[in-house]
Amino acid sequence: MLIVGISLFLMMMLFPTSDTFSTLEDAQYNYYIDKLGNEVTPTLLKKMDKEEKRLASLRKSFS
Repeated sequence: MLIVGISLFLMMMLFPTSDTFSTLEDAQYNYYIDKLGNEVTPTLLKKMDKEEKRLASLRKSFS
């Protein structure tokens, strides 16, 4: 019984919890924050419009 308890304790300590996992969506948000910045400015809005047009053409070509 002691071995089972120790094993469970080690598993909980060694394996990360679900709170520490980053999803693909998190990675995409971080990429765009790094690329575009985190403050809304007229320049940022122009960059976002340009990026949306680029993504729209990619979506169209894949559908």
